[in-house]
Amino acid sequence: MLVNRLMSSPVVSVVPHKTIREAAALMRRHDIGALAVAERGHLVGMVTDRDMVVRVLSR
Repeated sequence: MLVNRLMSSPVVSVVPHKTIREAAALMRRHDIGALAVAERGHLVGMVTDRDMVVRVLSR
C-alpha cells in the first residue's frame, strides 16, 4: 500500500507562536493526530497528539 492512500490531505499546519490549546483544537476540528509547524511557508517541525500527552499533560 502506498502512503498517499493513508495520508491526510490537505496538510493542516500551525505557526510556532500558537498555543498547545489552539493546536489541539485544530487537531480535533480536522480529526488528525499530527500538525505541520510552518513559518513563512517553510516546514520547521511537527507536533503530535503524543507530544502533547507526554510533554504537556503528564506534568
